[in-house]
Amino acid sequence: MKIKYLVIAAGTLAMSLGGAANATTHEKVQSALDWQLPDIECAKPETRGKRFAVVDSTGDRAQTDVDSYTLGRQERKMKRYNTCVTAYKQVLNDDFESLKNCAQYGLTKHQATIILGKMKLIQTTMVSLE
Repeated sequence: MKIKYLVIAAGTLAMSLGGAANATTHEKVQSALDWQLPDIECAKPETRGKRFAVVDSTGDRAQTDVDSYTLGRQERKMKRYNTCVTAYKQVLNDDFESLKNCAQYGLTKHQATIILGKMKLIQTTMVSLE
């Protein structure tokens, strides 16, 4: 009698494992596997005009070798660049969360390794932008 139950349990287990091996990948897991690092469209502006300190009879004063209009324009370019980098980091952060959350749909060891590698790429990119 016990052998009959063992045979039925083994058959059921074999069918469930066979079904798991042939099961389709969840769409969120598949999108995580297909994810690619987006290109950064932010171009860091060139630094123009060196600032240096001049000591004269009135004390230390910051001086530049370019006019104030050029410096103002440079500051505005840097502000736009920083805004662009912040938006890019936010996109990467959202992608990181979606990669992390796809684990709830079940992953194989190979899929988990691929997704962890993509998460590591996101972390490395975010650190390099600081």
